[in-house]
Parts: sequence; C-alpha cells; structure tokens
Amino acid sequence: MMKRRVIRRVLICAAAVLALGAGAPSAFAQEEDPALYAVGALGASNLYSSYVVLATVADGYASASYSENTARDLAEESIALHESSVAALRRLVDLNVVSASDRSIVADMIEAHELLIRQAEGLMAYIDDPENSEMFQQYREAAWEKISTILEDSPPE
Repeated sequence: MMKRRVIRRVLICAAAVLALGAGAPSAFAQEEDPALYAVGALGASNLYSSYVVLATVADGYASASYSENTARDLAEESIALHESSVAALRRLVDLNVVSASDRSIVADMIEAHELLIRQAEGLMAYIDDPENSEMFQQYREAAWEKISTILEDSPPE
C-alpha cells in the first residue's frame, strides 16, 4: 500500500512540476510533454529515494553493517550527485526552459537537494564523531519537511 501511495505521489508531483499553461497541473502532462514529465517523475523519486538512502547509510554505519569507509564513500557520492542535480536544475531556470509558473516547484526541488547535501555532510560529521549527530538530524528533518511538501505526503512509516 505504501509503495502505491508513494508512486502515485511521485506522479502527482511530476504533473505539478510539468504543468503547462496557466500553472494548473495538467491531467495530460505526460502526453503533452513526455520528456519533461519524465524529468519531473525522476526528480521527485530521486529526492524521496535519496532521503531514504541517507537514513539507511546512517543506520548501517551506526549498527556496524557499513564500515567507516563505505559510509563515507556513500555520503560523498550522495553529495556529488545532489550538487550535479542542483546545477542541472539551475541551468533549466537560467535557460528559461522552466515556465514562470513552474519555477517555484523547481526552486523547492533545488532546496530539497541542498538540504540532502547538508544531511550527507551531517552524516560525515557523525562518522567523524559518533557523539555528533545533531547536524544529521537537523537536516534530515528539514529535508523531509521539504520533500514531503513537494510530494504532498506524510513521513514514511
């Protein structure tokens, strides 16, 4: 049930991101611009999955399932991927590929990626000092707040 709800929310988010015209989500966004619809769907699912991955890596490190090197490598890779996503989204805005009505959701996606970067940095701080979990927790909560707003969903149970 949770899986279907999340998939549905990702598709709703994609429709909202890719709404054409006056800013209202189009029920036919996928047919009207399938490439942009795919970008929106992939972007929304990436945010959700990235949030889950960072929590999983933190749990894996805390339970000694992941070594320090593995956890650090995964956090660093996450940062690099999110930085690339931020750059790509900013480029869409700079090139005016995103309509004025969709800029707000793109700005929210950029902010969510930036929060995930901070969360990954907090994970690395935790790896350096297991007593230092505040940054990770702070950005984990902020990232979920932004992502759940984008997905119009509640926290995963």
